[in-house]
Amino acid sequence: MKLIMLPLIFLLALLIIIAAIAMAFVTGQPPPDPGFSVGVNLSDEVLALKPLVFHYARYFSVEDYIWYILAIMQVESGGRGEDVMQRSESLGLPPNSLTKDESIRQGVQHFSQLLGHAERLGADMDTVLQAYRYGVTFIDYVAEHDGQYIAMPFARLVRSHLVGIGSSGFLWPTPRHNLVTSLFGNRRHPITGVNRMHGGIDIAAPFGTPIVAVASGVVTFVGYERSGFGNWIIIDHQNGFQTWYAHNARNLVRVGDRVLQGQQIATVGSTGASTGPHVHFEVWQDGARVDPLQFFPESMFRIR
Repeated sequence: MKLIMLPLIFLLALLIIIAAIAMAFVTGQPPPDPGFSVGVNLSDEVLALKPLVFHYARYFSVEDYIWYILAIMQVESGGRGEDVMQRSESLGLPPNSLTKDESIRQGVQHFSQLLGHAERLGADMDTVLQAYRYGVTFIDYVAEHDGQYIAMPFARLVRSHLVGIGSSGFLWPTPRHNLVTSLFGNRRHPITGVNRMHGGIDIAAPFGTPIVAVASGVVTFVGYERSGFGNWIIIDHQNGFQTWYAHNARNLVRVGDRVLQGQQIATVGSTGASTGPHVHFEVWQDGARVDPLQFFPESMFRIR
């Protein structure tokens, strides 16, 4: 009898472990906030629903866009009532007839479908946000008219609850610090005095300021260069994009790390060839440096 019971006990313990692992995956929590707010002016009711939003965002593979979804919820309902994502009528149901859980599931699924459709047609994020209110055919309309449209009032309202996210979907690398002290292009080097190409922009910020990933991706380089970039990081993103972050006081990630948009990856410093605390930020597209400022509206930064 004892010989029979031992395998049964072992099997039962194994099943319990597997079930616990599965439950942890299904009911996962969002990544910890990196010490600043990507979403702004979000109500306590909306923020309280962030874990549930993240659960469904991960299920529908849009966890990188959680702040967009929360901002949509803020505009739609402020997180109050049951149908917080306002999906009842779109599904042919009486107004506000969905529960919070079902409303969030339907809203996140709708956002995921819009995002996928927009990616296939080459539409931008503002089009996705407006289509949440107007429907998927709005994306078709914008695509058919070569991206020409008059106004996107809903998208504009949603963006009012997002800090530092440009129409490209990039987040500003130093939230709350937007003074650009050196532009992309030829310049006189501040240390050597030699005219040479400046492959990115310099953003001034106090020592220790968080530097964040402008978009989700995989860290492909972390290193130190005494005579140049000092501590620096490279992140690979999809669609041929790379971003570089240099002169950091501390690098907080390792090669191979998967980072989410808005996750802190380093702190501002003045390592390498530097005259003061700042982050040197570069964007590479299809293997070539491009001007990072083209990915952000002028309202997002100041130039000295």
